[in-house]
Amino acid sequence: MHQNLLTDQLRKTVSNWSSQPHRWACYLQDQLAILNRLEQAIADAPNDHPDIAYLEAQFRPAEYKALLANLQTELTVLEHQHKLDKAGWQTIDGRAFGLVGDSQHDDGPALRLAIQTLASKGPGTKLSLPAGRFLIADFPPGSMRTHWLIQGLTDVIIQGRGPMQTQIVGKQIGTVLRMEDCQRCQLIGIGIDHAPLPFTQGHLLECDEQSYTVIWQSESGWPTPIGFPFNLVSDPTVFARHINTSARDPQTNAAMHHGGFHVTKIDKLDKHTYRLHGWNNRTKSNHGPLPKGFEPGAPVVIYSRGIPGHQPAMWVSGNQYCELQNVAVYSSWDHAFLLTDNTSLKVLGCATHPMPQSGRRGSSNADGFHCRSNRIGPYFHQCEVHCCPDDCMNLYQRMVSVVDQPTPDSLLLDAPFDPSQRAAEWQPDGRAFAIGDQLAILNSMSGQIDACALITDKNEQPWRGTHRVHVRLDRSLSPLRTRETLGKRSPVASNQEFFIDDPLIPIEHMIINMQTKSDGFVVRDCHLASNSANGIKLKASNGIIDANHFDHNNMHSIILMMEVPWQEGYAPRAVHITNNHCTSQAGIDQQITFPGGEKQDLPPYINHILMTGKN
Repeated sequence: MHQNLLTDQLRKTVSNWSSQPHRWACYLQDQLAILNRLEQAIADAPNDHPDIAYLEAQFRPAEYKALLANLQTELTVLEHQHKLDKAGWQTIDGRAFGLVGDSQHDDGPALRLAIQTLASKGPGTKLSLPAGRFLIADFPPGSMRTHWLIQGLTDVIIQGRGPMQTQIVGKQIGTVLRMEDCQRCQLIGIGIDHAPLPFTQGHLLECDEQSYTVIWQSESGWPTPIGFPFNLVSDPTVFARHINTSARDPQTNAAMHHGGFHVTKIDKLDKHTYRLHGWNNRTKSNHGPLPKGFEPGAPVVIYSRGIPGHQPAMWVSGNQYCELQNVAVYSSWDHAFLLTDNTSLKVLGCATHPMPQSGRRGSSNADGFHCRSNRIGPYFHQCEVHCCPDDCMNLYQRMVSVVDQPTPDSLLLDAPFDPSQRAAEWQPDGRAFAIGDQLAILNSMSGQIDACALITDKNEQPWRGTHRVHVRLDRSLSPLRTRETLGKRSPVASNQEFFIDDPLIPIEHMIINMQTKSDGFVVRDCHLASNSANGIKLKASNGIIDANHFDHNNMHSIILMMEVPWQEGYAPRAVHITNNHCTSQAGIDQQITFPGGEKQDLPPYINHILMTGKN
């Protein structure tokens, strides 16, 4: 029998903090509400579908204890920060390091020296950055393709004058700012941009549905679609979309992924004019009606996505109880914000959108906030995402393939262990697994959970020339399908190998870590709009989505999912969706996808979803 551990004293402490004018006040009340909802879900577990009753009974008490421990730690962190504020922060003036900020001078060495000095000063120190557009020309050695690496700091603040006043600009294809393995740190008032931009823009002059082509003319001052960086695209397509129109199939009214027009070939007609040959996502051919909104005079942005070395503009990884406040990403080669393996990250007033007064119609080349395998949270409050060619937010736990099963009670997982590989490989690193974590072993062919186990030990082992994570379990498992037994000779190279048409082609079992699926997440008072996919793509559990505004999203405002082909799970459970304003093409929906197509007869993984108020 589950025991309610929410004491009256804890509730009183939360109430006292929540009554104060503090930026976390609402968050603390949200965590109490999530714990109360989870209590009810635990009580209801025996009435769940019989195929998943065992899962609910085993996993939910551990989720409850983790969220409760997090809330207790949050209160300790608040008290600690209160003492630092009262004592006063020692301030370092960023101008002392020779920052120029004219968008021409290489300010990388000065910014790195500032971080080194901040680290030497230690807790209770604030780095104050002046106004300026600070260009970083290259990546220093060991930076994981990152222009400015902020790593291993504790109890410090890095504060600019605001995103439009203090901008960090990356010159290379990669990450501009990476914040990693920090504790109780705050990053405030900074804008992030790239030069050159990873997209170009112009207008349509002619449209031909018969040939599925359009004539596109670049605007003055914008790069051509056949020069750098567009000539580096590896898919080999780029995306074109018309901002603020609905990309839907005119015949079926179905949403068309990424605007429905992939550029497969470009003919140069004159200095500024090009014929774009497209690919229709609905018909899987170069035929059919053009996406709605593709008509003469329509503005169209062409994104350079999938190029070698692409990375998010801001990568926030492995941090504990840190905050991003008023940070904006104005352009990115991939996701704007990639948030991975964090515990209780606060994202307050942050944004992904075109730079104001710039004339830009695009921002990131992928998601606005891409949240993967976080242990607790994140918490989004008053954030904005506009004009990105994918989901505004995606919250999930990264599934990994079983590489090998050396013994009945151990597994080798397709997750690199060497930290130097983090930026080079898409899979999560070894921090995504810890002793005591609960694992669900997913049968990727049937959608069933075949087994559950706890990690009792973790280390590194090689497999066919690569370093993988090896875990020992608290029980023996029946033989699983693995990459080794299926005759595969390399780790997962791309999610595309899971997009198959024949559901009978065997795919290895996948592992879901039930402790890294963003329990306790909150999305509150955010504006998610004008993108070519979903407002929120949700696979996280035990959270709240409240009082958000969804506008001109080409797919759903909120989609509740498990996506095995993308190795993204688990499935959302115990989520309260309330008082959201939706003017997108579609409202709130749910689906579970597996290789071979969607299955409507799967166990009801998505459950205990409460919707109240206007949605």
